[in-house]
Amino acid sequence: MVFALIVASVIAIISSSGNSTVDEKYVFSDGIFINGINVGGMTREQTDDYFAQNIEDMLNNTGINFTVLDEERVFSAKEMGCSVNIEEVYKTASSYNGNADSVEDIHYAKVTDNGLELTLFIKVGKEKMYDFLLQNKNEVNIAPTEPTVSFDPDNSDMFSYIEGENGFDVDMTDLVNRLYDKYENGSEEAIAAIGSETTPKYTVEDVKENTVKITSYTTYFKESVSSNRVFNIIKMAGIINGQVIKPGEVWSINEVAGPRTEELGWKLAPGIENGLYSDQPGGGICQISTTLFNAAIRAELELVEHKRHSWPSYYAPEGLDATISTGSPDLKLQNPYETPIYILAKVDKETKSVTVDIYGAPLSHGYTVDFVSKTVKTEYPPAPDIRESETDTNGEPLEPGESVKVRDSKMGIYVEVYKRYIDKDGKVVMVQLMYDCTYSAKSAVYYENRNEPTEGTD
Repeated sequence: MVFALIVASVIAIISSSGNSTVDEKYVFSDGIFINGINVGGMTREQTDDYFAQNIEDMLNNTGINFTVLDEERVFSAKEMGCSVNIEEVYKTASSYNGNADSVEDIHYAKVTDNGLELTLFIKVGKEKMYDFLLQNKNEVNIAPTEPTVSFDPDNSDMFSYIEGENGFDVDMTDLVNRLYDKYENGSEEAIAAIGSETTPKYTVEDVKENTVKITSYTTYFKESVSSNRVFNIIKMAGIINGQVIKPGEVWSINEVAGPRTEELGWKLAPGIENGLYSDQPGGGICQISTTLFNAAIRAELELVEHKRHSWPSYYAPEGLDATISTGSPDLKLQNPYETPIYILAKVDKETKSVTVDIYGAPLSHGYTVDFVSKTVKTEYPPAPDIRESETDTNGEPLEPGESVKVRDSKMGIYVEVYKRYIDKDGKVVMVQLMYDCTYSAKSAVYYENRNEPTEGTD
C-alpha cells in the first residue's frame, strides 16, 4: 500500500473541527469507514487497538528520501518524527451526523452513498525533521576522504600516496523546507540537497611530512651463532617488516607472529627457558624484539608490556633488552600519535646485523632521543649448582659419571637506564632517569649423571 503525506497547512484546516480529544469510550456511528474498515459501533479504544499496528507499519514503511551528490538517503517517517492523522480522523468522524454538510471539505474525508470514508495520512513536521537530520548529520553529509599512504617496505619507493577527496555538508534548513514543500504539494519530484564542499583535514604534502624516518636501531649477532638461529631471526624480521600501528592502537609482537612451533616453520635454536639454555622453536628471535624495543623507545612509542631477560643479552646494553615467548612474555607497543607508525626490519647476513627503522611524524620537540645504561652495582655469583640428571637440557642422554655445564655463572648487575635528548649539534640538552633494573646473580649449573660407569667404560 502506498501512503500519502499530509502536512501542516492541511492539519490547520483539520484542527478547525475542534480541539477536544475524542473520549476513548466514544462509540462511532454507523457508516464510518477508516481506510475502508467499518468502525461503526466500535469505541474509540477499540479503534485504537485495531489500527495501532497499521499506524506503526505506516510510519516504519513510509520512506522520506532525497539525494546528496547523487547518493540516495532514505529515512523512515518514524525516524523523521512524523505522525499519523488519527486524532483528526476521530474528530471528523465524531462530527458526522449522516449529513454531508456536517463534514468539512478536507483531503482525507469523503461522503459517499455508504457513509463517511476517512483515510489515514502521514503528517510531516518541520521541527522534528530538522532535529532528526541534524542529530544524524554524519549519515546525511558526505565526509571528506583523507589522503592515504601505502607502505611497501620491499619497494624502493616504500611509500605511495593517494590524494584525498572533498566531502559535502548539506544545508539542513533548505533541505527541510524543500522536503516539506514537496509533500505539501504532493509532488513526485526528486529532492537533491544543496550545501557546500568540505575539504580533507590533511593534504598529501602533510602526509608525506608525517612519514619520515623517526629512528633506527641496529644490533649484531655473533659469528658463531647457528644457522637455525639466523633462520629464526630472519623469519621474525620478515614478520614485523611492513607492520603499521594506527593512531592509538596497541600492537603486540606475539599476536602478529603467532605461536612458534616446528610445525609452523620455526627451527630449533638455543633460547632461555626456566633459567637455562635449551633448544626451542624460534630460538634467537629475542634479538628482533630487543632491536624493535630499542627503536620504539627512541621513537617515543608507549610501552604497554615489556620484560627483560634473566641476564643481559650480548647484543644490547644492560637494561635495554626485551624477551618474548609464545603466549607470554610479550612486547606490546602503543602509538600515541595522530598519524600511523610504520616498521621496517631487515637482516644483513654479511654484516651480521639486525636493523629496525621506524617511520612516522617527526618528534614534536625536535630532538633526537637516545638511551644509555649505567651499571651502579655488581654482585658475585653463588657457588656452582650441581644437579643430578641423566640427560642434558635438550634431553640428550648423559653417560654414567658424565657431567656437563648447562649454564655459566652470571654476575649480579644493578642498572640504571637514562633517556637523553640530543640537539642537532649533537649536544645532550636533557637527561632523565627512566628506570632501574636488576639482573640477579646466577650460579653455574651442571647436570651430572651419578650412575656408576659400567665396567670397560672410559
